[in-house]
Amino acid sequence: MIFVLYSVLFRLVLIPRALAAFGMGAALLQSTAVAINLFGQRINFLLIMPLGLSHLALAAWLMARGFEERQQPASISPEPVPPTAT
Repeated sequence: MIFVLYSVLFRLVLIPRALAAFGMGAALLQSTAVAINLFGQRINFLLIMPLGLSHLALAAWLMARGFEERQQPASISPEPVPPTAT
C-alpha cells in the first residue's frame, strides 16, 4: 500500500519526484526485509529504516509547502427578483 501511495504521488507530481522515487525504493526495501524472514534469515532493520526517513521527509514537505489552493469558480447566482407591490 505504501508503494502505491508513493507511486500515485510520483504520477500526480504533488511532491518532488525524487522524494516519491525514494519512497517507492524504500517501500521495496521494506518488503524485501520482511520477506527475508520467510527464508530463515533475520530481519535486517537497516533495510526498514529508509521508509521511516521517507515518511518523515514526506510529512516535513507537506507541512512546509502544503498543497496548492485551487481557485473556486465563481458561482452564478440568479438575479434577485425585486418585490412586487401589492
